[in-house]
Amino acid sequence: KGDLVGCDISVHLQHGNNGSGIVSSGGGSGGDVIVKSSCDVKALTYCYLKCVNIQGLVDVLRLYPEYQQQFAHDIVHDLTHNLREGYEAE
Repeated sequence: KGDLVGCDISVHLQHGNNGSGIVSSGGGSGGDVIVKSSCDVKALTYCYLKCVNIQGLVDVLRLYPEYQQQFAHDIVHDLTHNLREGYEAE
C-alpha cells in the first residue's frame, strides 16, 4: 500500500514473558490488516523510511486515542530518534 517503500526490516515480537517471534519483510501472509497491538515490537535492523501513507497513519492513531496528542506534539518538536541514547562507549 506504500506505507513502507523500499524497507528491509526485521522485528522481534514479544508478548509479556511468554512468547516471541521474528518477522522479516515479505514474511507476512495476506494483505495489510490494522489491529491494535498486544505485543511489544523492537526493530532488529535499521530501516530507511521513504514514505508513510497518511491515511494509514491516521487509522492507526485512531486506534490509540490516548497517544494522539503525544504523537502530534512529538512530530512537531522532535522528529528524530537518537538510536545511541543510553549507549556508553567503552
